[in-house]
Amino acid sequence: MNHNLQYSVDFTGAIWYNGCLQINVYSVQMQMYVPNDRSAATSVALERIKAFVLSELSDVLFIDSQYQNEAEMFDALGVNVCTLPYEPHDQIIGIMLFCKLNAITEGQLIITQLDISSSLGDDVWYQQTTDDELGPFGQPGWWHSRGCQKHNLAAAIEDNVVKVAATGWNEYDLEWPEIPGQASTVVKPDFRKHETNNTR
Repeated sequence: MNHNLQYSVDFTGAIWYNGCLQINVYSVQMQMYVPNDRSAATSVALERIKAFVLSELSDVLFIDSQYQNEAEMFDALGVNVCTLPYEPHDQIIGIMLFCKLNAITEGQLIITQLDISSSLGDDVWYQQTTDDELGPFGQPGWWHSRGCQKHNLAAAIEDNVVKVAATGWNEYDLEWPEIPGQASTVVKPDFRKHETNNTR
């Protein structure tokens, strides 16, 4: 059965604006549409939203990606950084959340409207719906990925280590449940050494 849901959440963060660090408190309200009757998948999708907002964005610092040096400095200091393609106004953060949360729910739960306000924004509400333009978020970026990514900072690369792309949802135990009657695909990698080497 298709049905509609509403979910509200508050979280604390900060913005880097005009060279200053400012603490902010955000309120977010979402209208959501459930397109199928897979209740287990719907539950996972909602838990992904909660995990991203309440854990991944916990005490986050929103910063315009043009300030790359500052973002890397804060990241090196252990600050939870989220890079944006524009200054971190409430409306920009709202559009980012609209895109990112729809990406991580992967069609199992569809956010049709997201409203955001903040203490620094004088509690003015900004609204984003499926019919609205995405502005700078119409371009490819981490905000369209289905994983937990929240910035475009380069990860440290260790020598002789193969980096495997992961969504991060396994750490939260929020992978999608198997669909009844659908066969699982098992991949068996072949790590044998190249056999063209000459033997002596």
